[in-house]
Amino acid sequence: MRLSIKKSPYAYNYRTDAYGSKHDLASSPDKSESEIRPLAKTVAGGIIDIARKRAISLNRVQEAYLEDLTEGMLRNASCLMNSIKEDVKEKRGVGLLTSTFVSFFPRALCTTIRKNGGKVTTFNHGGDVGIYDTPTMSFFEFAVSDEFITYTKGSVGLLEKIRDSYPVPRNNKCVIKSCNSDEFYKMWQKNKQKSPPEKIKRVMFIGYPHNQSRKYHAAGSLSLMQLDMELRMIDCLNKAGYEVLYKAHPERLKEIKGIFGGKATVLEGYFEDCMEMADVFLFGSIRATPFSLALCTNKPMVAVSIDSEPFKPHAEVMNLLKKRCTFIKSGFDERNRIIFDEKGLLDALSQKPGKPNTEFLERYMFP
Repeated sequence: MRLSIKKSPYAYNYRTDAYGSKHDLASSPDKSESEIRPLAKTVAGGIIDIARKRAISLNRVQEAYLEDLTEGMLRNASCLMNSIKEDVKEKRGVGLLTSTFVSFFPRALCTTIRKNGGKVTTFNHGGDVGIYDTPTMSFFEFAVSDEFITYTKGSVGLLEKIRDSYPVPRNNKCVIKSCNSDEFYKMWQKNKQKSPPEKIKRVMFIGYPHNQSRKYHAAGSLSLMQLDMELRMIDCLNKAGYEVLYKAHPERLKEIKGIFGGKATVLEGYFEDCMEMADVFLFGSIRATPFSLALCTNKPMVAVSIDSEPFKPHAEVMNLLKKRCTFIKSGFDERNRIIFDEKGLLDALSQKPGKPNTEFLERYMFP
């Protein structure tokens, strides 16, 4: 976002409270009760139909719960929209730049500003360049944007492929552009001067963000399922004689406090500040933000790949990633635990580190 603003001929006002702070769902809904209830039944009915088609049996109590849950969510959304309308009604034609949709508020704000004649520009974040063949971005990012700015021209093609493969809600015409960022290129230029490790002794495990949310687009994405896998994987590494550094998510330190005592050294802060401490990076999921940064180092990378992922990386992307990163196959046992290939993991770590392949970087992450 900073780079895009810097290159733009316009002036911008950065605000964290530009549209007020009282968006606590205390206002009245902008839809009447007579509109919300039938809409909730329609939405829940569609979900129930999908369940039936997939041979998932729901009784009447469960169906009623879905209807009530949907109605409550629609009512909250309606209240939020009505609250925001009061803030933006005098700001016709305003332009909005925002970088993330992790909460309902920015999506509601974008929708309201566009209805009010404004333009919305959203930005890619977390180092993602469109690796996964998934409809997620069409629904969450492209649905409420006039234009979406990504890092490089190479990543534009991947994101356009996602947008064109998965219809954007309400047929929204979102234009995808590049700001030609050189941040990854500069990082690689800095790190390529360093010699690869002679031998792998110290493994940095990139920890899962252990909150109670499930990433519905990823297999095995419940916190406790990931934690169970992490503990068993760390035990495997300890038995093999490796020193393990556990890079905790910087916002989830309370959740993992005391869990890894005696098994691994827990690292706080950001990945960039401690990445030199390791000989190799181990990822339970390549969806983690540090993955893109690790690609720009001269250190080897190992990652878990779950066979039953609902949305896999694009084939051409995975072919290049496999040249840079060793993927360890995994699946689920009868107790729904993530089972990884221990021999494959140890074999990958036993290899002498060499010069990393940069084809993925050159095609998708360099300007």
